[in-house]
Amino acid sequence: MSKRPSIRYAIITLAISLVWILIEHLMGWNTTRHDIGQFTRMLPMVLFWVMIFVTVNQSRSGKETFTLREGFREGLIMSLIYCAGFSIIVYLYQKILNPEFYDTLKNYTLEQLQKNNATKEQIDAAVKEMQMSYSGSPISFVLLFVFSSVWGVIMSAIAALVYRKK
Repeated sequence: MSKRPSIRYAIITLAISLVWILIEHLMGWNTTRHDIGQFTRMLPMVLFWVMIFVTVNQSRSGKETFTLREGFREGLIMSLIYCAGFSIIVYLYQKILNPEFYDTLKNYTLEQLQKNNATKEQIDAAVKEMQMSYSGSPISFVLLFVFSSVWGVIMSAIAALVYRKK
């Protein structure tokens, strides 16, 4: 495994995320229990954000000085590797392991909206958002990478600020 913390922690975080996604699948949280899955699907992103801080902190370990730029670079490298890998994992999950994911999630969401007496406009907006985010189209995976990366950049900047040494 790489000695560089950004690469090491990106790989570790990807491995944990993959195992978590498989656990979610086996528990039915992304197939028949979207009521639970809507919350458990957040864990890989929260883990990713925490691990950016771990990466930046470990990158500064043993150094007399650690600039904002160095910290941001390490967080950014970790973020880009993780986001690319995570997008590939989600792609493979939706295309191979759970090709019904979008349809079951859409049905669950529509049921919840109807149960809560949502307006036609609210339902249409929710369906449009789901289409962009979860449909399994190439653009949905590009958006997953882009939005995850944006959050990675933000968290990298915050972590670099927190852990810089003068």
